[in-house]
Amino acid sequence: MKIRIFQLFSIGIFFTFWISGCQNSPSPSIGPCITPLSNLLFPVHKIFPPRTESTNEVFPSGNWQIEATLPGTIPDHIDSLLSRKNNEIWMIVELSVEKKSLVYRYRTDTHHWTSYASIEGVPIIPETLVVTPDGNLWGIGRINNSQEIVSSTWPLISRFDEATDQFRFVYDEGKSLQTFYAHRSPPMVQSDNSGNLWLIINQGFTKPSSLYSFNPKTAELTQHLPEIKLSGYGSLAISANNDIWIFDPNLETKIIQFHPSTGAYRDNFLSHSDWHIENWNGDLYYDNSGKLWSGIDGWLDFTNPVVPVWHRIIPSAILISPDYYDVEDQSIWTHPSYIYQSSNGWYWFSFPNNGIMRLDTQTGSWCKFTTQYSPVVEDSQKNIRIVMEGKIYLLSLN
Repeated sequence: MKIRIFQLFSIGIFFTFWISGCQNSPSPSIGPCITPLSNLLFPVHKIFPPRTESTNEVFPSGNWQIEATLPGTIPDHIDSLLSRKNNEIWMIVELSVEKKSLVYRYRTDTHHWTSYASIEGVPIIPETLVVTPDGNLWGIGRINNSQEIVSSTWPLISRFDEATDQFRFVYDEGKSLQTFYAHRSPPMVQSDNSGNLWLIINQGFTKPSSLYSFNPKTAELTQHLPEIKLSGYGSLAISANNDIWIFDPNLETKIIQFHPSTGAYRDNFLSHSDWHIENWNGDLYYDNSGKLWSGIDGWLDFTNPVVPVWHRIIPSAILISPDYYDVEDQSIWTHPSYIYQSSNGWYWFSFPNNGIMRLDTQTGSWCKFTTQYSPVVEDSQKNIRIVMEGKIYLLSLN
């Protein structure tokens, strides 16, 4: 079911409301959609039993195929799932039994796995991975793989070296990266179209965070907007023209748009009352067509940059989490920790406690097809991959 209610013009901003139900998706099939816990109404106290360990877990079916099994112990958590060089899948896994984390590389052509547990012999690995337009793989942050205390004076950035098949520390000119921290885990980092890394980091847990850029070609680390005291929480997104957007829930202005080419920024978006920015909760994400999403709150369409169009999503009942511990939790929509758009236009939302859901904005349909959490990635051959319970699931969009 999809109902387009109305479209208004108010204070120079268009906005559109959508109501959508859960229905089966078009080909390829991603499996039967899980039935919502409630339709049309918010759940009320004790209407559903609390989630227990015996709650049925649903794994991908339909056209999903199990492509590979991860080596060793089933990971407790997967992060930074990404595709590289047409035949590589990279991920960071957390293994609580071994009390360590690893970086895995999976070769899709040979089905060969390689694990990385250190950087230059130091028992730490990155917290998150990012690929720049030139194909280089970068690691951000430090995860301690040792039972002992490891010095935190190692650089915050590392790069994968093809020649030695290992990660190597990256030093900036002033060696500031050796003293920096990232409040959020995984750290906030994005690459712009020129291959520069943009990060929100700080020089100590008692100090405010700030926006920095790192130029891999010159090893120059530059601080931007030092007058703005960021909390280190929220999200970071970069547009096709390299504009930097920051969402920080602890800032009075909530949102900042920074233009690196001029050094100017805007932070007066709360004046657009129709955007309801004060209620935004999700991470920022730029999709393939240049729309700026805020979780499942909605998106900004910049087709007309002077008068952006705000599209607000009225969430489907499928977004109601099965976890009910008190009355307050039952009236709050869950928000994704991961957003991704595939080449066919579908949006994928991953929720740590509520599985993965696909949104087709052309039909207005939501589909929750698994109760498991995973990032989502697509390779150059239009294959979607997710990882759960120690297995890589593959869905071909061809």
